[in-house]
Amino acid sequence: MKIQVIQHSSINTLGTIEEYAKIKNHRLESTRFYETKNPPKLDLFDLLIIMGGPIGVYDYEENPWLKDEKAFIKQAIEAGKPILGICLGAQLLADILGARVYENLHMEMGWFPVRASRSENKPEFLKGLPDEISVFHWHSRTFDLPSGAV
Repeated sequence: MKIQVIQHSSINTLGTIEEYAKIKNHRLESTRFYETKNPPKLDLFDLLIIMGGPIGVYDYEENPWLKDEKAFIKQAIEAGKPILGICLGAQLLADILGARVYENLHMEMGWFPVRASRSENKPEFLKGLPDEISVFHWHSRTFDLPSGAV
C-alpha cells in the first residue's frame, strides 16, 4: 500500500504511523502544504492520512496554503480515496463535507479512549485495530458529523 500523509507541524512526527508502515512494508510519503505548492498526484497513493496541528480550519489569513490543502483533500474524497483524519485532519474532513467545526465547551487534554461505533465493515487499513484504544487528546475544537456519516 502507498500511504500519503499531510502534516501541519514539524513538531508532530508520524510516530506509530511510520512504525505501522514499516511493519506492513507500505510506502509512506509526507506532504506539508505550508512548505510546498505541489500536492501529490492522486494516483500515487492508496490511503490519505491527515494529521493534527496547531491551527484552525478557518485560519486562512495566517495560513493561506490551507485553501490549497482543502482543495486537494476534496479531490481525494471525490476520487474515492480512503482517508483517515486525526484531530485537525478530522476537522478538515468535517468542514469539507459540510459539517460545522466549532469551539468545544471544554478543552480536552490527556489520554482518553476512542471507541469504534461499529466493528463490522472496517476499512482494510483499520483491520487489526481493537474496537477501543486510548489516544492522547489535545484540542479545544469539535465538529458535527457530516451528513451520512456514521
